[in-house]
Amino acid sequence: NGSANFRRLPRKDAIEMVRVDANPFSAEFPQRSRKRVEITTKPGSDGLHGGAKVQMRSAAHYGSADTLFFDDQIYAETDGFWVRGGQAARFLLSSSAGPVSPLTMKVLVRNGGTNNQVSVESGGFQKLLLLKPFEEVELDIPLTPLGTASVRVASSEGFVPAKLTPGNTDQRNLGVWIEPR
Repeated sequence: NGSANFRRLPRKDAIEMVRVDANPFSAEFPQRSRKRVEITTKPGSDGLHGGAKVQMRSAAHYGSADTLFFDDQIYAETDGFWVRGGQAARFLLSSSAGPVSPLTMKVLVRNGGTNNQVSVESGGFQKLLLLKPFEEVELDIPLTPLGTASVRVASSEGFVPAKLTPGNTDQRNLGVWIEPR
């Protein structure tokens, strides 16, 4: 159904095929996309059977994480990304090294130029942050045994850099900076 709302991925040995579909006009999905990751499991393996299809809007590599974005609520940059002000973004963090120990990934959360309420959710992990302008917090996001985490970050407020800093021409509404480490 094109949903990105999954709680876990199948074990590596249970996967029969992974395919990245770059067709933006697939008849299977109601909206245009850039890429999709399609995972098909082996018959009779694990508790998951059949296939899972996830619409992916973009992807990037940050620190030790491959990051798949499921919506357009981010502004990707070289070392991390901004969640848009007043919006929520969904993404998948995947350890570049595969399964890791301990089962966490460090993520820097840096607020923008205004007081902000930021929520970070991943499986059973939930953190509500009340951040002052440019305040930073480092979180340990729990990973599955496969080294992945489905994450939702919501920023209640945003700021426009051009309105905050004289000479800055950036007109984007920025909420919170996310930097996987």
